[in-house]
Amino acid sequence: MPKNKQKGYLSEYAYIKTNKKNKTSVKKLPHKLFLISITLIALFILVFFANIFAGLITPGRINLNRGDRYLQERNVYAVELANFDNIGQANEASLTYKQQLAAGYVINDKGTYRVLASLYQSRVNAESVIQNLKESEVDASLFNIKLPVLYMDLNLAAEQKESLKKSLELWYDTYVNIYNISLALDKSEKTIAQCEIELLNLKTACEIKINDFYEKVSEPKNTQVIYTKIYLNMLQDRLSELIGTDTTSTLYSSKLKEGYFRIIYDYLGLLTELAKN
Repeated sequence: MPKNKQKGYLSEYAYIKTNKKNKTSVKKLPHKLFLISITLIALFILVFFANIFAGLITPGRINLNRGDRYLQERNVYAVELANFDNIGQANEASLTYKQQLAAGYVINDKGTYRVLASLYQSRVNAESVIQNLKESEVDASLFNIKLPVLYMDLNLAAEQKESLKKSLELWYDTYVNIYNISLALDKSEKTIAQCEIELLNLKTACEIKINDFYEKVSEPKNTQVIYTKIYLNMLQDRLSELIGTDTTSTLYSSKLKEGYFRIIYDYLGLLTELAKN
């Protein structure tokens, strides 16, 4: 059963208010001696490969109180339309909301499946939208998404660190840009064609910063840098997904909002990977 009753959703919600071998006899070793031999061989292999790979990949350190700050803490605020106990109901609701300008983005929050509509940089703006929805008998609520501060102690040159910082800012900056594009579309200030041109320009600008980072850190020795490069490729894919998709204004608006939710949650995924290494 849904945890919040699903209600209708108004379009004005967001922005207007081995081979075999011959057997040979082998003399068996005593069981204890056999175990000792296997253990020594395993230790040798571990040390051997550890020495090899230590020169290739060296994990940096992440600590809230040491190293260089790469990201400041931020909060973004989502409008939640409904939540459910199972993914099936949440996905069904999502499809309905997508037809009404909402992202319909579903997240699993510790077993609660939340259907999110839109995302704001300001808590005040999100709460204003929620109030408008409540006045229209839509039981919306606020869902806070925390983007944590990031400190890392990495063995990089100064220009490499600066380039890494700029690259890590791309996720949030891209979200803001897509938000503004979707807002203009919902207000009929821009056509789909104009939005796609802006998205192409945004993708080009991101690629310039990403390529600069790739050139400056061409042979990464830190796992953090490797993960960042993987996720930067994903970011470019996310932007490509938003270009040349839906033709109707409503579906395209929903696609843009879903796109920036994906980007923010990719960003959180990257931070999780960075914290592990």
